[in-house]
Amino acid sequence: MGADTHRPPSRVRYEQAHPTLSCRLDAETHELLKKRLASDSLSFADFVKSQLGVTESNIVNIKEAEERAYATAKNKYEVRIAALERENDVLKESVQSIAEKIVRRVIARYRINVLCPGCRNTMELTIQDVLPILDDLKVKCPHCGESGRLRSSELKIL
Repeated sequence: MGADTHRPPSRVRYEQAHPTLSCRLDAETHELLKKRLASDSLSFADFVKSQLGVTESNIVNIKEAEERAYATAKNKYEVRIAALERENDVLKESVQSIAEKIVRRVIARYRINVLCPGCRNTMELTIQDVLPILDDLKVKCPHCGESGRLRSSELKIL
C-alpha cells in the first residue's frame, strides 16, 4: 500500500490488533512445516497458537515444580538448622559443664596445697581461690574450634 492510500479506520484497528508475522526458513524446514500443516489441516496461525499453548503450559508446570521444590528444600533445611542449633546449645552447655567438673575434681581430688609466699606455711586452696587463676586463661573448644579467654565469672559452680 502506498503512503497516500486511504484505509478505513476499521482496517487500521484490525491491523493493529492482528500484526503480521514472517520468518525465513531453510527449504527442508519449510517443507516439513507445509507437510505438518497439511496433515493436521491447520493454518500457520493456528499451528503457532497451538505451539504457544503447549509452551505456556510447560512454563507453568516448570514454575510450579520449582516452587514446590523450593518449598520442600526450605522446609527440610529449616528443620535441619533448628536441630543443629539445638545440638550447638547442648554442646555449649556440655563444654561448660565439663570444664566446671574438671576444676571441681582437680581441687577435690588433689587438694591443692601451696606455700604461702609471706609466712611460708602450707595452705589448702579452695575453688574460690583457683577461679581467679583461671581468669584470662586461653582455651579452645574441641567441637567448634573457637578460641577465647576463660572468665571465672562465667563459670557455673555446681
